[in-house]
Amino acid sequence: MLVVVTLVLVGTGVAQFLAPNEFNGPRGAIYDAHVVSFVIWVPLVLTHVVRHAKDVRRLARRDLRRVTREAVPGATVRQAIVLTGLAAGLALALSLVGHVHTYLNVPLTPPALSR
Repeated sequence: MLVVVTLVLVGTGVAQFLAPNEFNGPRGAIYDAHVVSFVIWVPLVLTHVVRHAKDVRRLARRDLRRVTREAVPGATVRQAIVLTGLAAGLALALSLVGHVHTYLNVPLTPPALSR
């Protein structure tokens, strides 16, 4: 269920980004599907995180220690992939900040004042 809702959430987010004026604009059907999928996704991901918290604490400590990291094949590569993914996500988020006006329904330039 979490995978399906995540795919819907990401898919509707990408659709909003690529075609912000389609499907009745920024507050249309895709926006509604995105909001609903987010509302469903939050409790699912929170449940998932809580259920795996003990495993993460135990495994993260072992993964960060040099002795156990060297004993586990691929641990260093896994850490590099995670850090690269975080850096790429941050770079993408910062590069898209200029497009947020589309989703806030705020014009780029203020309307001319009428006299």
